[in-house]
Amino acid sequence: MTQVPTLNFILKKSKPLKDGTVPIYLRVTLNGTRTELSTKINVNPKDWDERPGRIKGRGPIVIRNNKALNDLTVQVYDGIEEIIKHKLSVDSKNLKLALKGELEKKTLLISTYELFLEFLRTRIGFDYSD
Repeated sequence: MTQVPTLNFILKKSKPLKDGTVPIYLRVTLNGTRTELSTKINVNPKDWDERPGRIKGRGPIVIRNNKALNDLTVQVYDGIEEIIKHKLSVDSKNLKLALKGELEKKTLLISTYELFLEFLRTRIGFDYSD
């Protein structure tokens, strides 16, 4: 059974940039596995609101960046639905593949291999031995 993921936006204070900003990462915990994804957004730590996990302020750049964080949250849930649709295990590794658009490649390889095995099974007794 799939659990609801835990999503937390965190500052990666261990990776400060020269201008004093730090990157925002999305930490996803899903069925006991955890992964961190870069949001590719940097923020000054004093402008970060820990509780909601969003940037403080009302300027156009702040609004755009907070919207990008909200969109990433939606993408995570869409990725989980895609994993379930492909009947794969719902874990952070497959979620990362789904978010990068590489889950389809994985399922294509698996389904192609399954078709090949099915073909070999039909050939047992004719061209292949048991």
